[in-house]
Amino acid sequence: MAAFESARIAVEESGVTLTVVYQARLHPITVAARELIADGILGTPIAAEARMVTSQVRFRDPSHWLFNDAQAGGGILSWLGCHYLDLLAHVLDDEYASVSAHAECLAGEDIDVEDVAMLSLRFRRGALATMTAGYLLALSPGGYMSGAYDTHIGVYGTKGRLWWDPVGSTTLHVESAHPSWASAPRREMQFEVASSPAYGGVYGEEFVRQFLRASAGEGDPPCGLRDGVRVLELLEAAYRSAEDGTRESLE
Repeated sequence: MAAFESARIAVEESGVTLTVVYQARLHPITVAARELIADGILGTPIAAEARMVTSQVRFRDPSHWLFNDAQAGGGILSWLGCHYLDLLAHVLDDEYASVSAHAECLAGEDIDVEDVAMLSLRFRRGALATMTAGYLLALSPGGYMSGAYDTHIGVYGTKGRLWWDPVGSTTLHVESAHPSWASAPRREMQFEVASSPAYGGVYGEEFVRQFLRASAGEGDPPCGLRDGVRVLELLEAAYRSAEDGTRESLE
């Protein structure tokens, strides 16, 4: 983390534009969910939950460098879980205040990184959250690119809740007791997301376009370097918590 912080300072002092590719920020459902929360449709956020579960390590070549701690620096949490940790904070427009974590290698493969992790989190404005990440699914096609997924993002507030499946669904489910929703308190918002072979699809393309515009001095990148630093700080705190059995503060 210290080395990355030095790099961040050098980048900012040089005026270079850098982004961290958390492209799910620009998925249409993410954008809609963030706007609903910001508009108060859920009231004050109280709790949130994230799940990123995918196929077991045995389907993904256990000898791959991703499962070598010396090369990867972590397992499911730092490889795939990080995207969902950023997504939660982005949707809530909040920062993490503390974390308590368990991270273990339990599936029996010859690897030295965690294949399952569970986090208990608190945000600075008071909301609580949980996050589960794991290489856990026993039924999956072979190969890394064809892995199976079980994913979920949910947010609960004083006036309602919303939830969606970031990988497999194009539906945002919303329930609200907000007065403006009195005529239809339960809604399902359908998104027909345009197809694209690009990484992240069409919203991945838009992520790159926004970054290029920011590089030309037109606005900010879609995910700033400080956002990436905050996720790294959270990951390091989670690993310390898992090792020491402590709750780690991020404030």
